[in-house]
Amino acid sequence: MSASGSDNLQNRATALLASLSDQPDRSSVLQTCSDELRVDEKLECFSEKDQVEFLTRFWKVKGRFSESEGKEEEVERSKLEIYAKELIKKLSISISFQVRKLIGIPLLTRMFAQAFDKEVKIFCQSADSMPEIPSNLDLCGFYGKFIERKFDIYQEEKLQVSLNNVVARRQRKRDLKRMRKDHQLLALKVLFT
Repeated sequence: MSASGSDNLQNRATALLASLSDQPDRSSVLQTCSDELRVDEKLECFSEKDQVEFLTRFWKVKGRFSESEGKEEEVERSKLEIYAKELIKKLSISISFQVRKLIGIPLLTRMFAQAFDKEVKIFCQSADSMPEIPSNLDLCGFYGKFIERKFDIYQEEKLQVSLNNVVARRQRKRDLKRMRKDHQLLALKVLFT
């Protein structure tokens, strides 16, 4: 995209977003905004190598692991790479051929990283040489795992609730069940209205 095209796009976006505050019916403005801001450029999907590299760096950067140096750092990086490769392999085997392209999308790769970060930490701290990843991974199960992990992050970081006691775990289970039910009802409403 040329610099003038980018400036024009930015000006249109600014004008559309500014109009959000002036109109009570924001949904129509947002729809107009999304129609107006379609970009002709496409993002490239990650190759399997790119996915492994991204997952490894993401898990390392998130501070979930020790500040190791030298040989310990190499062992940790190696275990992260093993987990990433095994995760991608199991997921690509489990899903249909038509859906395989999806796992190369950068946003989904990040979602994999977040959904499996606890398991990665456990694997890296263990003496195991290969991770135990379920062989029947599917996208629905993955999304469920991702939602659950995001819910845990919300509870721990935003609400500052420790999930170390029984009462907090029970409350988490009830809240998660209620949240899923609400989301399912919203999905049905979107589908049938």
